[in-house]
Amino acid sequence: MAATAAAAEKPSSKGQAWFCTTGLPSDIVVEVDDMTFHLHKFPLMSKSRKLHNLITEQETNPSQTRQQIEEQDENDDEIEEVQCQIALSDFPGGSETFEIAAKFCYGVKIDLSTSNVAPLRCAGEYLEMTEEYSEDNLISKTERFLSQSVLKSLKESLKALKSCERVMPLAETLGITQRCIDSIASRATSADPTLFGWPVSEAPNAIFFFFHQAADFVEWDRCRWRRWTKKRPFQTSRFLG
Repeated sequence: MAATAAAAEKPSSKGQAWFCTTGLPSDIVVEVDDMTFHLHKFPLMSKSRKLHNLITEQETNPSQTRQQIEEQDENDDEIEEVQCQIALSDFPGGSETFEIAAKFCYGVKIDLSTSNVAPLRCAGEYLEMTEEYSEDNLISKTERFLSQSVLKSLKESLKALKSCERVMPLAETLGITQRCIDSIASRATSADPTLFGWPVSEAPNAIFFFFHQAADFVEWDRCRWRRWTKKRPFQTSRFLG
């Protein structure tokens, strides 16, 4: 697994194809959006219940999926025996997020950030990467990062909320958007506006603007928001027109 992980850190791309260069021939192709990922069954099946089930289902009907694909390398011809092809339609976060999730399956250390943790949490849900299926899996890893690094900060909660736009409505179903909004509401009154580069006089307007943007794509606790704004009257025309 260590050798596999090291190789997975340096994938190669050919057009719209992504290759995990472990030295072993790929035995599965996963299609996400317009990208094809040439991977290996074992790492994927070891972490994802959904991929395990899809691969197992296809293996019971090998005549439907077995084929040979010829790939022209820069130096020589490479023939890889592909036993399985899977298309993941409407994958949360698209091919960029799937690439990170695939690296995680190979044991590669992934860098979680405020901008990718919500899409990766949704990807983990889609792929059924639960703790019950495999220890220290993607769902638990992203949940820890959300709780310990994102939701304890107003600034990071705002960024994470914005990233949820890419993975709606799953982010709402999983409660990620609501948790971000709860974090923002609980910290907005005591926040230091200079942390955001806002003049002190404009900070309330800016915070209201972020809540207004959030309301465009998620249902949230409007009663609580009305109570919050009633205690803090301020003008919003500059931001909302």
